[in-house]
Amino acid sequence: MILSAFLVISEPQLFDKKILDLAALLFYPLAIFTPVAFYDFTCSVSLQEPTSNGIQKFFSIGYIVLLINLLSFIYLSNSRNESGDIFTIVESVMTYTNFIVILFIFPAITILFIYKSTVLIFVKQEVSVISKELIVNNLIAFTLLLSSFLINMMIGKGYIENVFYLFIVYFYISVLYTAYRILKLSSNAKLNEEEVLEGDEFTYFSQIEGSLLPTIEKQKLYLNTKLTLKECAKSIGTNEKYLSNYLNKNHKVNFNTFINNYRIEAAKDMLLSDDSDKYTIEAIAQMSGFNSKSSFNSVFRKHTGYTPSEYRNENKS
Repeated sequence: MILSAFLVISEPQLFDKKILDLAALLFYPLAIFTPVAFYDFTCSVSLQEPTSNGIQKFFSIGYIVLLINLLSFIYLSNSRNESGDIFTIVESVMTYTNFIVILFIFPAITILFIYKSTVLIFVKQEVSVISKELIVNNLIAFTLLLSSFLINMMIGKGYIENVFYLFIVYFYISVLYTAYRILKLSSNAKLNEEEVLEGDEFTYFSQIEGSLLPTIEKQKLYLNTKLTLKECAKSIGTNEKYLSNYLNKNHKVNFNTFINNYRIEAAKDMLLSDDSDKYTIEAIAQMSGFNSKSSFNSVFRKHTGYTPSEYRNENKS
C-alpha cells in the first residue's frame, strides 16, 4: 500500500504511466486490507483468539475490488475503441467501485477495526506479547501516513508531499522497531524457559500434572470470563512460565485454547439442556466463560463446525 501510494504521489519518471495508473488502482483494495490486517495483528499479540471467519469476509471485499481493478486495467489499457459502450461501462464500473471503497467501505472498515483493536488493547487488557505503546505507536504512524496521502490526493501537490515522505520513514521505523521488540522478547522468553526448566522439567511438570486438571474441573475456573494465565497458575501453586511450558509441551496448545476447550464443552451441555431455550446465545456464552458473543461463536464454530444456534437445533431432541 505504501509503495503504491508513494508511486502515485511522487510520479517518478523512471516508471511508465501505465505502471503509475496500476499503482493507483492497487491502492484501493490495499486500503481495505490494511485496517483488517492491523486488527488481525492485534489479535495475534493478545490472548484473544482471532475471529478468522469474520476477518476473511472483510478480506474478500478487498479481493473483489482487486479483481475488478485488475481486469478493468487490463481491458482499458489494451482497448483500441475508447468511445465504445463496453469501454465506457468498464471505466464506469471501475470508477464507481473505487469511489464506493474510498468514501464508504474504507472509512467504515477502518472505524470498525480501530474500535475493535482499541477495545482489545484498553478495555479487555489482553495484550500479552508486546506493550500497548508499541501497538498504539504503529496505529498512529499508519493513521498519519494514510491521512497525509488522502490530503495530498484531495488538495494536490505541495508541502504535504514532503510530510508524506516523512511519515513513510516514521512508519517503517515504527514497524521495524516493533519487529525487533517482538523478536527480542521471544528470544528472551525462550532462553528464560530453557534456564528455568533445565534439569527440573520433570519435577515441575509432575506437580502441575497432579493439580491442574483437578483444580480446573472442581473449581470450574474456565467459567471465569476474566481468567488469565497468571491467575490459573497461582490457583495451582505454580507460575505462568511453568504452566505455559507444560501446556505447550504436554498438551500441544496454548493457555487460551486449553481453557476454551473446557468452555466449549460447558457450552454444549448448556445448549442441549432442557431449559436452554430460556437463555439467549449471548447468555450461554457468558455462563460458559466467554467474554463476548462474537468470540464464543468463532471458537464454537472452530471446534464443532457449527454455530451455537445450529448446534442446538441439530442435536437437541
